[in-house]
Amino acid sequence: MSTDSGGRLPEPSSPDLWNLPKISKLQIERVRYSKPRKHIVGGRVVEFYEDVEILVQTNTEIPIRALSPALYIGEVEVAENEHVSKAHYKFFVLDEEKLKDGSMITLGWAGVPGKRAKTKFKYKSPRAKKKR
Repeated sequence: MSTDSGGRLPEPSSPDLWNLPKISKLQIERVRYSKPRKHIVGGRVVEFYEDVEILVQTNTEIPIRALSPALYIGEVEVAENEHVSKAHYKFFVLDEEKLKDGSMITLGWAGVPGKRAKTKFKYKSPRAKKKR
């Protein structure tokens, strides 16, 4: 004997993967590494002994998806990043000479420059060097 009334359960709502959290804190620092960090630049491995890192804290986690999150400093995409801990991210600037002081910083998706979340932060080149 079946007790199924034939009604379908509503489809669960899926999260909006385009939605981006707000950046609550942002810190820009120049870092010197004791062991070089390796990044792929132009299809080849390049070792960086010094880098500009942008530490970002968001109000919620960035959704995990096929696209990587990216910071945009003006029109320059900074997509190389590392998820440090819950809602904390580190972005690595690989071409610092392209960045201009005073440029607005927005959060978006790598390769999708039109979809960005505005922030109150502006880029200011770091001068001091921290060792890691």
